Amino acid sequence: MSAEQERISVFQFHSKQDYPVYLTVQLGHFESGLTGFLSSLGFDLMANIGEEGLKERLKDQLRPRVLRLELAGAKVAQQIKSTKESDRYGGESMIPQQGYRVYRYHGRALMMMSFAAEEWRAGVFSDFGTDQNLCTDRVILNRYLSWALSSLGVVGFWGQIQENKLVMMKPGEAQGSAVYLDWSAGKMISEAFVEALPSEFEIIRLNYLARARDTKIGKEELLSALTVHCTFFSFDGLSTPVRQVLQSIAQTIPGRSLKVTGTSMVA
Repeated sequence: MSAEQERISVFQFHSKQDYPVYLTVQLGHFESGLTGFLSSLGFDLMANIGEEGLKERLKDQLRPRVLRLELAGAKVAQQIKSTKESDRYGGESMIPQQGYRVYRYHGRALMMMSFAAEEWRAGVFSDFGTDQNLCTDRVILNRYLSWALSSLGVVGFWGQIQENKLVMMKPGEAQGSAVYLDWSAGKMISEAFVEALPSEFEIIRLNYLARARDTKIGKEELLSALTVHCTFFSFDGLSTPVRQVLQSIAQTIPGRSLKVTGTSMVA
């Protein structure tokens, strides 16, 4: 393999906002299109920053995180593909180990992470980010973003921004896409942009069963919906900082429940 293929590329999540969340990868180990996939999630390629430049940046940033995205070796690949008891409850699982946690998406990825460490590692396959795996692989990287951003007071929700509204969805409905709220900074973060929260901002919960077309929901009901749709994932539930932010959002932002007919929302 050539030196160019072995070169490590550095990506930063919404670099213009300078969030201290990074991803490194040897692009030559993966199928073409991975850069575009990462870009579609808000990761900007830092073309002039290599390993040494990244180390210098980390020295000056508060609570930075770096995900080392790597091609899975034989042992890790076997762990990813193997069938386990927890698979009965869904593709994702997290197992606590001494000093770190292991996140696994059955058949797709294995990630080792610790909130006490700056660098985390994820083993994936060479087709990571390709069209046939877009939803699953978006979910995996949004899990990383959720953990990395949580210590900064930023929380994520499965869904999309539509006309100054956060429309919460199931991960599959959102095709693995997520929206983040930087609550202390008053910003909403999508895959494509970071903008100030508008004064008319609302949170929408889709309802496939309710008879009412459009109903306001109270603070406790909104908090429950926020909790269900939150992208933060852990074996012991939401962390205290995440819960605190959700409570503050539910107390401040109005929420509505919209009935869904077929594939469309009824407003």
